[in-house]
Amino acid sequence: MITSGIFISVIFLYITIGVILFKSNKENLFQKFVRDIFFNTEIITLGNGLYTNLADIKTTLGLDFDDAYQYEVSKEHNLKIVTIDLHFEKVRKEIKIIFLQETT
Repeated sequence: MITSGIFISVIFLYITIGVILFKSNKENLFQKFVRDIFFNTEIITLGNGLYTNLADIKTTLGLDFDDAYQYEVSKEHNLKIVTIDLHFEKVRKEIKIIFLQETT
């Protein structure tokens, strides 16, 4: 049972961080990131029985795969999503979304 702390989903780690850093030939930065986050962050995943919901979420809410995953895992674990991704505006009545200001 999740009680408190900082959490990232396994898909965020794999797709958003891992793929981007590996494609950019920044494997050392990935290693540093992983060492840093494992110190005080819990990696969470979607329960096996909930993966089939992702297609329904795409159809009903219009979220792409990774956003649908984040949405469903946050619902399962009763977590907030902290993001700059405005796609989550359409689900802010179902789950708590905290939008960060993007700086340039």
